[in-house]
Amino acid sequence: MAKLNNSEFAIVMVPLPAQGHLNQLLHLSRLISGYHLPIHFAGTTVHLRQAKTRVHGWGPTFHFQH
Repeated sequence: MAKLNNSEFAIVMVPLPAQGHLNQLLHLSRLISGYHLPIHFAGTTVHLRQAKTRVHGWGPTFHFQH
């Protein structure tokens, strides 16, 4: 089996529009980012604004897409 580089992967996270799912998704994203994989969030403006506020000060960089 061929070995793949981390640069060949991108993780896309899409939060559900329900209460409480965003925090768990952000913590999971933080764990995954420990493997140096790029994390992209896709969602509504409201969810992305909440996510940006909650990850402020975290080490890994997340990419937010509308």
